[in-house]
Order: sequence, then C-alpha cells, then structure tokens
Amino acid sequence: MRVNGNKKGIFTRQRQPKDAAFTFKKRWESLPLNYKGE
Repeated sequence: MRVNGNKKGIFTRQRQPKDAAFTFKKRWESLPLNYKGE
C-alpha cells in the first residue's frame, strides 16, 4: 500500500475518458479553503 494514497489511476494515461479526473478536480476545487476548521 502507498502511504500517500494511490490516486495515480485517475491521472495516468488510459484509453478511457478522463471523466473521473475532471470530477475529482472539480470536487477538490469546490472544497472551501478552511474545510478543516483552521
């Protein structure tokens, strides 16, 4: 297992559409900057 999480599958060159990568990016960017409560 990788310590920092295995996110590689979304962003590697696959012959499938990159919908997962775009969805992931969109979700990540939609998080408020202080979502951890700091």
